[in-house]
Amino acid sequence: MVIWVTGNSGGIGENLIPGLESKENTVIGFSRSFTINADVCYSVDLSAVDSIHVLQGAVSEYGAPDVVFHLAALQPTSGRQDVDYLNSNVASTVNLFYVLQGGPLKHFIYTSTQRVYGDTPFAFYTEEVVPHPTTMYGLTKLWAENLIFHQKDYLYFRNTCFTVLRLPSIYGAGGDSFLDGIAKTAISGEDIVLFGKGERIIDLLHIDDVVLLLSRFIGETPRPGYSLFNLGCGQRLTTYHVVQALVDSLSSSSKIVLSEVKMSKGRESGYADIVLARRVLGFSPTPFKESIKRYADELLAKQR
Repeated sequence: MVIWVTGNSGGIGENLIPGLESKENTVIGFSRSFTINADVCYSVDLSAVDSIHVLQGAVSEYGAPDVVFHLAALQPTSGRQDVDYLNSNVASTVNLFYVLQGGPLKHFIYTSTQRVYGDTPFAFYTEEVVPHPTTMYGLTKLWAENLIFHQKDYLYFRNTCFTVLRLPSIYGAGGDSFLDGIAKTAISGEDIVLFGKGERIIDLLHIDDVVLLLSRFIGETPRPGYSLFNLGCGQRLTTYHVVQALVDSLSSSSKIVLSEVKMSKGRESGYADIVLARRVLGFSPTPFKESIKRYADELLAKQR
């Protein structure tokens, strides 16, 4: 089986690939930075037109993929331009489908984001809630979702299963959570300031839970069509509760200061209904108290 992993240098990719490699699988990674963590790795900007030739070269050399994990994305950070998100999150998906059409692709898995929900009046959202993204990052991830949705209607992909996973903030080794910065402050013992009095409702997930679910897709016989799932911790948590649990797990002397200054634009409040993922995918996230303790232990082990 030939497996493609875009964004193989990212946190999820790096943690996923070791579990995919076997004598039966050829794992091929694609990322902007050249990272050797798969059987074959390509350094390529998938949003560039020239990337099509690189992808076609991989098909010629190793065969067309049976499974694609499309993890590559431009994360929301300051200094990014709108066109950067458009290229990374949308153009890369277009280029992939250009090369994949007509091949033996059985399963295409895309990691989207809960940020597509954006400015919604619901603090608890199911997959049926209409997205209203408030950032270019959320908007371009939603556009990519729509591109994937319409592929199911093309003759080229009539035997392909398309799975879209809307992820929350991911923490743990290789994650991209706001907790990483807070953890550094907690380890130093400095005060931690939480805007909005720490009342923002947030959803987050340990990276191990994501990787475990993704790895289980290998070996399954997916049904052709399109499916969308929310992933999350399945609990209603506020920033205060999360940070307090982290401080306690680290045995930190840091004090939490609750500021009445409101959060900046793009900091959505809410968490996802994961009933569908539990029922259909067998998704079972680690209880938050257990996973935050694991995260704290990982951080403390690095300090030794």
